[in-house]
Amino acid sequence: MTPEDFFVLVTRMRKEQKDYFRTYSSYYLKRAKDLEKQVDNEIERVAEIAKLKNLEIQKKLDFKF
Repeated sequence: MTPEDFFVLVTRMRKEQKDYFRTYSSYYLKRAKDLEKQVDNEIERVAEIAKLKNLEIQKKLDFKF
């Protein structure tokens, strides 16, 4: 996934989250959760690449994957 694709994905996720909290509709909740899972998967994928390349990203985070 390109950085631009990730940006679009996160933007879509935030819209669905905001729509859910505006309406408390299960429709928006499901959509938000589906997008959150995609974001989580991409974060894990990039973290694994960084780990394999021995990058310093993990040291900048307050948590472990």
